Amino acid sequence: MLSTGVRTARFKPGDLVYARASRDTIGTFAERIALPEKFVALKPAAASHVEAAALPLVGLTTLQGFGRVRAAAGQRILIHAGAGGIGTFAIQYARHLGLHVTTTTSSKNVDFVKSLGADWVVAYDRENYLAQGGGYDIVYDTLGGAFTVDAFRLVKRGGAVISLSGPPDRDFARREGAGWLVRATVWLMSRKVYAASAEAGASYCWFFTEPDGDQLREIAGLVESGAIKPVIDREFAFEQLPAALAYLEAGRARGKVVLKVR
Repeated sequence: MLSTGVRTARFKPGDLVYARASRDTIGTFAERIALPEKFVALKPAAASHVEAAALPLVGLTTLQGFGRVRAAAGQRILIHAGAGGIGTFAIQYARHLGLHVTTTTSSKNVDFVKSLGADWVVAYDRENYLAQGGGYDIVYDTLGGAFTVDAFRLVKRGGAVISLSGPPDRDFARREGAGWLVRATVWLMSRKVYAASAEAGASYCWFFTEPDGDQLREIAGLVESGAIKPVIDREFAFEQLPAALAYLEAGRARGKVVLKVR
């Protein structure tokens, strides 16, 4: 439920909204938060409060990542961890844009990710995804580590790897206005990735998700149209925060985990 300041123009007290906090205010849990109205949008009318809460992080991350690499209809994309929070949104959004979607998941989730729109599924517990062929225009790396470097074995020349968990890209320090020490550190952290990128003739993209009310309005429209359906694994009461974090750390959530505030 929204309360507003005197200069708020887009919203009125009592509006039902959803938002992604800025990088300056994330990192903790609270029952209330104050945000600029440019970060906020009316929640999708077709979504419950729990469903709306599950959307901003995964939705903004995917829209911004796909936008950076100019994802377009007809392209082939590999989305890692398709049954996870990011993956469940990304599959649906890629399908909405007209991309051919391949994803990785466990055997028990194969039918589930197909129901979200995946065209081809690699069950990682019984198949080696690296042996299934490549030629992808985009690899959406949600896992990091060796998966980031190996993504360049699968992406075609001129393609792109979007990583959420790999090392920062070398443009990061410039975007953040960082000094020489941070620039040098980023260069060292990313050297293996950039060596693989150069060999593959493909680009590497890493970024922080930014709050954006306009993009949240776009996401709300996708939910209203039926193109995106929020996927909730479990709900926890605010008082169950430690249990919720422990569940997330186990790495087996199918979709999003939501903390409910009374």
